[in-house]
Amino acid sequence: EGWYSGDNHIHPNYGGHYFVQPMDLRNKAQAEDLNVANGMIANYWGNSRVEDLEHFLGHPHPHDDSETIVYYNEEYRPSYFAHLSLLNLVELITPFYIGSVGTAHQSLYPDNATVLRQVHEQGGIGGYVHPFGLNHRDPEAAGPGGARELPVDAILGVADFVDVSCIWSDELGTAEIWYRLMNTGSRIPATAGTDAMSDIWRHPAVGTTRSYVYTGEEELDYDQWADAMAAGRAFVTSGPILSLDVSGKGMGEELEVSKGDVLEISATARSIFDMDRIEIIQNGEVVHTVQANGAKTVEVDLDITIESSGWIAARVLGPTQHGAMDSYLFAHTNPVYVIAEEEPIQSRSDAAFFVRWIDETIEDMRSMDRWDDPAHKEQVISTFEQGRRLYQSQIEELDRSRGGLNR
Repeated sequence: EGWYSGDNHIHPNYGGHYFVQPMDLRNKAQAEDLNVANGMIANYWGNSRVEDLEHFLGHPHPHDDSETIVYYNEEYRPSYFAHLSLLNLVELITPFYIGSVGTAHQSLYPDNATVLRQVHEQGGIGGYVHPFGLNHRDPEAAGPGGARELPVDAILGVADFVDVSCIWSDELGTAEIWYRLMNTGSRIPATAGTDAMSDIWRHPAVGTTRSYVYTGEEELDYDQWADAMAAGRAFVTSGPILSLDVSGKGMGEELEVSKGDVLEISATARSIFDMDRIEIIQNGEVVHTVQANGAKTVEVDLDITIESSGWIAARVLGPTQHGAMDSYLFAHTNPVYVIAEEEPIQSRSDAAFFVRWIDETIEDMRSMDRWDDPAHKEQVISTFEQGRRLYQSQIEELDRSRGGLNR
């Protein structure tokens, strides 16, 4: 049907007892019915040892299965700004890490925005991995931490995706920040990266969390898959299969409406695992819930009256269960963006949240003595200030117009 699964974050070798070769990774992907396996070349924890460097080709590894792609890409690992998955690379980005105290690369330069622009120059894409934890579920307690630079890179338009689903971060905590990003106009799509260490025998399998990406093509092509994922034509999952239709539009698409229009929403979840419920999310709020009650297929049909521009998505939640290999069952569609009378998607409260976030981060960076060159420090801070100005201008515009989302 033109849907292809992929995992953005797999470590073929990372401290385990086995040495995983590219064709071993292919076999693991085939065993898990995973179409795209992105192997991460990365330094080992806080030192200069780089795993799997010898397997980088700058294109997918050749083999005889057209339904499985193995592509060794890179996890870029700055300790302060947050880790990035860099995909569709022709050349690796070096150094592989920054900000690690006691190493040759303890400086906090460059910022992630600079790295992401370098990736774009070679035709690649990049996004944030294992972003946020449980503390980010609480909007009052949440603040800088985890993917610290994500709000800046999202509003600047240089981050191509965020791994909402990952076994080492909290999906609901990450989703709360993702919702705020979309409420302030960023169309950064949700993706999935397990962060599996596949050379460790007792470890979640590759593809434990994955994206299902719609290319619409009969044959799998990596460039098409990466482009469609970055366009949001995908859902993320640790098990359930999700569909979403908003008055004829699908995931990642835009629907132009007038205020007062009524939209027809339909969503379906299918799962071999136990589901608790399926929810319809509008602008970060749950607006409709259907309990699974033990069913393996759950459907939602409802009408929503549109009052302002925003977005609509569906998600599934379920209990902890061994086969899913994650802390709880989770699936989420990318949204359909609803534009009412050409108004932008904006939120004063969420923009103010990110202004506070960036202010705290800038204050922290100014106090740190981890810069090789004072000019580098000012360059990084300037990047954060650019993002802050965009959020602040949104606040000022909404104060003048008294529009935007109420969240």
